[in-house]
Amino acid sequence: MCDLNDSGAWDTDKVVLIGIGIGAGSVNSWNVTGPWVQDFTMGVWNQFLEGTDGARKKIALVDPSLERRYIGDYSGSSISNSQLNELYAQIQILIDEMVSSVPGDINADGELNVVDVISVVNLILAGEYNQVADINNDNALNVTDVISMVNLILSN
Repeated sequence: MCDLNDSGAWDTDKVVLIGIGIGAGSVNSWNVTGPWVQDFTMGVWNQFLEGTDGARKKIALVDPSLERRYIGDYSGSSISNSQLNELYAQIQILIDEMVSSVPGDINADGELNVVDVISVVNLILAGEYNQVADINNDNALNVTDVISMVNLILSN
């Protein structure tokens, strides 16, 4: 089971649940406690599921970088307990990964080093964003993050 906070939700900085479906069986009928987005227009269908022609009702979990991490199909007007347990297990995996990750460790080798600094500089030059590289959590990558990374490396 995933770690839920006092209000029965998980940290949306770590995991976002997206329910996608048409007709009966939308996420809001499941009594799922926690943050989720329900899209009846199928607008996120192409963005997160690349327009797959499979089941028209899906659950998608995305990480802070909006990368798909889990996709589950459902049918009928409700989600089964086993599907819900699998969903919670996948949420917990994402939360555990975020907790155990080293801030700034872009290549996920468990260490913060010059390779990560170079990677952040490359992200900045490319105008891309990566939450792991955003050391000061200002939702932007810039020289402040690079300086913070260098300071962290030098202090270790």
